[in-house]
Amino acid sequence: MKSPLEAPEKSRSRETEETSAQPQTPAPVIDTSKMAKGQREALELAEAARDPLEDRGSFASNLFVGRYDFSRIHPYPAQTAEDRAAGEEFLASLQKYLRENIDADEIDRTAKYRKRTSMIFSRWVRSG
Repeated sequence: MKSPLEAPEKSRSRETEETSAQPQTPAPVIDTSKMAKGQREALELAEAARDPLEDRGSFASNLFVGRYDFSRIHPYPAQTAEDRAAGEEFLASLQKYLRENIDADEIDRTAKYRKRTSMIFSRWVRSG
């Protein structure tokens, strides 16, 4: 027997259709007939840039209303080598900074950050 958290099989398409959030093409809400050409084009560009998934809500919010669309969360997108390299570089820099400037033992002992620690960390974050 399958767990209730498993994705539905493709053969159960009717159930999936009934419970999945379905993208719908929204009807125009704003009357653009009285707008200047530039204003109308700007509005159309902004509307075209909307994420179509945004209208359907998040995966988690749809769970609360009995809808699920596993295609939105599985398979999880793979990280590119370029992104991974940038992340590793940032984490190495952060680890070096924390070891050199933050006394973790003091924070554990006192359960407080010194104001100087926050200021130093803030400065480091802003410096990029």
